[in-house]
Amino acid sequence: MTAALQMNLQEPNPDPSGVEFATSADGMPVARISDLVLAMVTSPNGFAFLASAVSAHRPLAELTRADFIGHDGRVADEDEFRARVAETAGHKRDLAELNRVRTRMSTSTP
Repeated sequence: MTAALQMNLQEPNPDPSGVEFATSADGMPVARISDLVLAMVTSPNGFAFLASAVSAHRPLAELTRADFIGHDGRVADEDEFRARVAETAGHKRDLAELNRVRTRMSTSTP
């Protein structure tokens, strides 16, 4: 099953939507959307899931499985991975269009 999960891309490949696709040092399909990096990680059981890393500033080809901490659900194959990445990129664009300002607030509770 791992042969089906491997991408043929070695160098980062920018998508027209602003998403950068590549293959990680571990051979995983990875994608960068602004400051968010997503990967299709294969488990020892053979199923694949979408994993995320925030603020991974190294080149995509240098990332390894250890860089990814978030688990965002299963994906069946690379096509579904790319579809999920495109969906995430669309959501990030929608948020940017809302002109929301993120602010940090500290509060103390009794």
